[in-house]
Amino acid sequence: MSTSTNIITLTAVAEQDLEAGKIKIMPNKITLHPQGPHSSIIPDTYAECIGRLDITDNKVESFFTEDEKNNNTEIFDYYKDNFSVKEVRYMVCGMKDNTIRPVIDYYILYFVVESSKNLPTVIDCHPDHSYCISGYYDCTYELLFACEGSTRRIIVPYKCNNIPMYQFIEELEDMADEIFNCDIKEDNPLDGLLEHTEFGFAIIMLDEIGRICSVEVENAKELLAMLVSVRLVKCKFIKTKKL
Repeated sequence: MSTSTNIITLTAVAEQDLEAGKIKIMPNKITLHPQGPHSSIIPDTYAECIGRLDITDNKVESFFTEDEKNNNTEIFDYYKDNFSVKEVRYMVCGMKDNTIRPVIDYYILYFVVESSKNLPTVIDCHPDHSYCISGYYDCTYELLFACEGSTRRIIVPYKCNNIPMYQFIEELEDMADEIFNCDIKEDNPLDGLLEHTEFGFAIIMLDEIGRICSVEVENAKELLAMLVSVRLVKCKFIKTKKL
């Protein structure tokens, strides 16, 4: 396991032009510095929570400092009405009686520039069944896993001579089996995708808001049933000798 302390820096760009309106408190571009055990996982999106509505009594809470100082929700109302996405959820409000109340959280959505989602699919260079005696293909595949609205993208390096994508996909089950059997080969590109839990294995995913969630998986077939996309995002032919 890597012990690197390098801090990852990500750039997030707002889904809409936040600086085009009359209030310009929220920027169009922000810099993120993920920390913690899952900081190396790059999300597709990041969301900034701007306020909350308690559905039970219609009480509004703004998370803007300016609104708090002015004792109103003017800035929150502006962003809520023009730019936000919302999520209904339940929160525990009373510590003594564990009162559970339904609330709506409002977010401003940002797209993360460094997400592999933004990489184009390579179509002009890819391995096929032709055997090349002068070199090999240096490929990178993007694997997208999904479960109940949460996703996880991983970038998989893969060097081959004449193995097209469909054969690479066929090999994924054997690669996944190695992980569940705890017999991982050094070049297994899925190494690091799963983590151990007290119940077995889990894949770490992210929801639309960018929050971490852990999805338990029991075997390779269950894991690969979550695989919804495989894309070629890099391919370069490396010459090793002259013909």
